[in-house]
Amino acid sequence: MKLPSTSSGKELIDSVDRLILLASSSIYSGDGWSPVVILGHLSDVDEQVWSVRIELMLAAQRAKESRPTFSWWEPDPLATQLRYEQYSWEEAKARLHSTRNGIVSTLNVLDAEDWNASASHATFGILTLVGMVNQILIHDKEHLASLK
Repeated sequence: MKLPSTSSGKELIDSVDRLILLASSSIYSGDGWSPVVILGHLSDVDEQVWSVRIELMLAAQRAKESRPTFSWWEPDPLATQLRYEQYSWEEAKARLHSTRNGIVSTLNVLDAEDWNASASHATFGILTLVGMVNQILIHDKEHLASLK
């Protein structure tokens, strides 16, 4: 059985590459977050939301416990702005590559049973790991649109 990890990992890396490419040529108008702050935000969400939730889903699945329940949460926008406005372009890009590669590394070692891990989300309902990957890609697309 072919596991979704290979295609999922490629999609997640391709998404980050598109974001970085567009951010690198984006002209910042001064409104909202700069491209560097957007990349920082995405890396924080990778680290503080997606990675944590994937690990919780996997732990519950492997321990044969009830699926975890999640609510909508993202890192504080003001703290994000203050933190990443100090970052260089190279630092923000490297951090996003690092956090996204961490997610892909986790996904790449999953077996078929692990991919059945799920969670209950207040906004999205029941999410499997494939659904979680889809939510990551949707979140990336939202920020991709903000860079145009």
